[in-house]
Amino acid sequence: MNLKDLMAADLETVFFNEDGHGESATYNGVETVVIPFVGEGSSRQMSSYERREVAFFSVMASVAPEPQIGDLLVHKGIEWQMDGAVSIGSLRHKLRFVTDESAVILR
Repeated sequence: MNLKDLMAADLETVFFNEDGHGESATYNGVETVVIPFVGEGSSRQMSSYERREVAFFSVMASVAPEPQIGDLLVHKGIEWQMDGAVSIGSLRHKLRFVTDESAVILR
Protein backbone atom coordinates (compact mmCIF):
# COMPACT_ATOMS: atom_id res chain seq x y z
CA MET A 1 0.00 0.00 0.00
CA ASN A 2 1.38 3.42 -0.92
CA LEU A 3 0.84 6.73 0.87
CA LYS A 4 -2.07 7.75 -1.38
CA ASP A 5 -3.88 4.48 -0.62
CA LEU A 6 -3.33 4.97 3.11
CA MET A 7 -4.63 8.54 2.95
CA ALA A 8 -7.71 7.44 0.97
CA ALA A 9 -8.44 4.72 3.54
CA ASP A 10 -8.14 7.28 6.35
CA LEU A 11 -10.50 9.68 4.58
CA GLU A 12 -13.11 6.97 4.22
CA THR A 13 -12.65 5.67 7.77
CA VAL A 14 -12.58 9.02 9.56
CA PHE A 15 -14.61 11.44 7.46
CA PHE A 16 -16.61 9.66 4.76
CA ASN A 17 -18.66 7.43 7.04
CA GLU A 18 -22.07 7.92 8.55
CA ASP A 19 -20.75 7.60 12.09
CA GLY A 20 -18.42 10.53 11.47
CA HIS A 21 -19.01 13.54 9.24
CA GLY A 22 -20.55 11.74 6.27
CA GLU A 23 -24.15 11.36 5.19
CA SER A 24 -25.64 8.92 2.70
CA ALA A 25 -26.39 10.13 -0.82
CA THR A 26 -26.59 8.92 -4.39
CA TYR A 27 -24.16 10.38 -6.95
CA ASN A 28 -25.16 9.68 -10.56
CA GLY A 29 -27.02 6.58 -9.35
CA VAL A 30 -24.19 5.27 -7.15
CA GLU A 31 -24.83 4.91 -3.41
CA THR A 32 -22.10 6.74 -1.51
CA VAL A 33 -21.30 8.89 1.50
CA VAL A 34 -20.77 12.63 1.10
CA ILE A 35 -19.88 15.47 3.43
CA PRO A 36 -22.36 18.36 3.13
CA PHE A 37 -21.20 21.93 3.75
CA VAL A 38 -24.07 24.14 4.83
CA GLY A 39 -24.10 27.90 5.18
CA GLU A 40 -21.50 28.74 2.53
CA GLY A 41 -23.74 30.71 0.18
CA SER A 42 -26.85 28.75 1.09
CA SER A 43 -28.99 30.36 -1.61
CA ARG A 44 -28.82 32.89 -4.40
CA GLN A 45 -31.43 35.09 -5.98
CA MET A 46 -32.13 34.20 -9.63
CA SER A 47 -34.81 36.84 -10.23
CA SER A 48 -37.37 38.61 -8.16
CA TYR A 49 -39.61 35.50 -8.34
CA GLU A 50 -37.19 32.57 -8.49
CA ARG A 51 -34.77 31.30 -5.90
CA ARG A 52 -32.23 28.50 -6.27
CA GLU A 53 -30.78 26.71 -3.31
CA VAL A 54 -27.02 26.16 -3.30
CA ALA A 55 -25.05 23.56 -1.33
CA PHE A 56 -21.53 22.21 -1.33
CA PHE A 57 -20.67 18.54 -0.97
CA SER A 58 -17.34 16.72 -0.66
CA VAL A 59 -17.30 13.52 -2.70
CA MET A 60 -14.60 10.85 -2.86
CA ALA A 61 -12.69 10.95 -6.15
CA SER A 62 -13.20 7.20 -6.47
CA VAL A 63 -16.97 7.81 -6.78
CA ALA A 64 -16.66 10.83 -9.10
CA PRO A 65 -13.31 10.53 -10.90
CA GLU A 66 -14.24 13.22 -13.46
CA PRO A 67 -17.15 15.31 -12.14
CA GLN A 68 -19.13 17.11 -14.84
CA ILE A 69 -21.53 20.03 -14.82
CA GLY A 70 -25.00 18.51 -14.60
CA ASP A 71 -24.02 15.48 -12.48
CA LEU A 72 -26.90 14.49 -10.18
CA LEU A 73 -26.65 14.06 -6.41
CA VAL A 74 -29.63 13.00 -4.30
CA HIS A 75 -29.29 13.86 -0.62
CA LYS A 76 -32.13 13.55 1.90
CA GLY A 77 -34.62 13.14 -0.94
CA ILE A 78 -33.63 16.34 -2.75
CA GLU A 79 -32.11 16.24 -6.23
CA TRP A 80 -29.08 18.50 -6.65
CA GLN A 81 -27.39 19.29 -9.96
CA MET A 82 -23.67 20.07 -10.03
CA ASP A 83 -22.91 23.49 -11.43
CA GLY A 84 -19.26 23.88 -10.48
CA ALA A 85 -16.24 22.61 -8.63
CA VAL A 86 -14.65 24.41 -5.70
CA SER A 87 -11.68 22.05 -5.63
CA ILE A 88 -10.71 18.90 -7.50
CA GLY A 89 -8.22 16.56 -5.85
CA SER A 90 -6.78 13.12 -6.33
CA LEU A 91 -8.68 11.82 -3.25
CA ARG A 92 -11.73 14.05 -2.84
CA HIS A 93 -13.60 16.85 -4.58
CA LYS A 94 -15.58 19.73 -3.13
CA LEU A 95 -18.42 20.41 -5.56
CA ARG A 96 -21.11 23.07 -5.81
CA PHE A 97 -24.70 21.95 -6.43
CA VAL A 98 -27.98 23.79 -7.03
CA THR A 99 -31.63 22.81 -6.80
CA ASP A 100 -34.93 24.49 -7.50
CA GLU A 101 -36.52 22.61 -4.59
CA SER A 102 -36.78 24.18 -1.18
CA ALA A 103 -33.87 22.61 0.62
CA VAL A 104 -33.14 22.94 4.29
CA ILE A 105 -30.22 20.73 5.27
CA LEU A 106 -30.15 20.17 9.00
CA ARG A 107 -27.11 18.72 10.68
